[in-house]
Order: sequence, then structure tokens, then C-alpha cells
Amino acid sequence: MFAWQNNEPSEFSLPELQLTWMQAPYAVAKFDLTLYLKDVGDQIVGGLEYASALFDQSTVERHLGYLHRLLAAMVENEHRGIDELSLLPEDERHQLVVAWNATAAAYPSEQCIHELFEAQVARTPITSRWCTKRPS
Repeated sequence: MFAWQNNEPSEFSLPELQLTWMQAPYAVAKFDLTLYLKDVGDQIVGGLEYASALFDQSTVERHLGYLHRLLAAMVENEHRGIDELSLLPEDERHQLVVAWNATAAAYPSEQCIHELFEAQVARTPITSRWCTKRPS
């Protein structure tokens, strides 16, 4: 949920009725994740509310870092396209794109794929009671 709070604050009043704000003993998130922002002078300020059953604080702080990085890049050069902006710091991007995708494995390149498949079937035949052979 994203909430841009751009309305002027107002007082609610009724004759012979006095309202006071009560603070709940604890906050309960209405949505999984809510970002509240508003103008205050020449700044944008806000807060983030999240369901602690779904997110831990370090994850939410990391995601706030992504948003901050994105906004800073937009302010730095307003003519950059969205595809040129990076959410991730370089070390995290490297981990996701390079390190976690380093899945190369040696394989017998002198054989075709169907030969490799046939060899695997010969090594580990199916012995399940659910597999039945069709009559010839």
C-alpha cells in the first residue's frame, strides 16, 4: 500500500462533543506493507508499516535502502531512463547475478543428450509400483 498524505490537516468538531486521540498500546499493520509519505516544507518525509509475521526488520530496512538508492539516482540525473537506474548496490547485484548463478557443471560433452538420457535410465531404472508396462 502506498499513501501520499497531501491533504491539509483539519479538525473534526461537533457542538458539545470533545474528541481526544487515544494511542493504541501497539500498532497493527492494516496491510502487509504500507509506505506513508508527505510533504513537509521542502522535504518528503514518511514511514513504513509492515506485518511482522511476514517481514523481519532487517528485510524492511534493506528494501528501504533500495528505495532510497532509486530516489537518489532519480534526483542525481532526471534524464536517466528507469532502465538505467539500479536498486541494488554493486556487491549485492554481483551476488545475485553472478555468484548465485555460477552453476556450470562438467558433463560428458562427447555424447548427445539422448545418449546421456539413455545412460541415466540404464543406471537408475524405475521400480515404482505406479509404473506399469504396457502389454505388447
